[in-house]
Amino acid sequence: YLVDKRVFTLGNFSAITGKSKSKKSFLAAMFMAASVKNGIVDNKLIGCLPRNKSGVILFDTEQSYYDAYRYSKNVISIVDPSIVSVENFASFNLREFSPIERCEIIDYTLTKYKDELGYVVIDGIADLVNAINDEIEATRVITLLMKWTKQFNCHITVNIHQNKNDNFATGWIG
Repeated sequence: YLVDKRVFTLGNFSAITGKSKSKKSFLAAMFMAASVKNGIVDNKLIGCLPRNKSGVILFDTEQSYYDAYRYSKNVISIVDPSIVSVENFASFNLREFSPIERCEIIDYTLTKYKDELGYVVIDGIADLVNAINDEIEATRVITLLMKWTKQFNCHITVNIHQNKNDNFATGWIG
């Protein structure tokens, strides 16, 4: 049965952490599908975005073009396996760009879709910094997350790996 818990509110950001290959991206896909559908997904999650803020965007920074394509298609198939695309969902593969270029592309895209944007996933937040253990770089990226969530009144979820030795998220960005 479903339990209604309010999470992922507009104007905030959250993180999904886990070891490598622990299905962080699948969990993010489920969250995006619930948001795209604006309804119940897999009898587990309920998406409930305001009508004027129903846009969902995925930024994948790590995977190859093909795997990023499959990732975005997975989101759509969770919504409804019989459809090929949905108008309120877009995905971008940022693997080939530098950390600064990735941030600029994200900023440009969020600015372009600001009026209808409700939920954003950045899969691979560590790829937005030049060095994972640089406090200044981590502060720069966290400041961007806080700016974007306030300026565009959307929720941003980031995916980040955990250290191999413990359950802490990787580096200063974690």
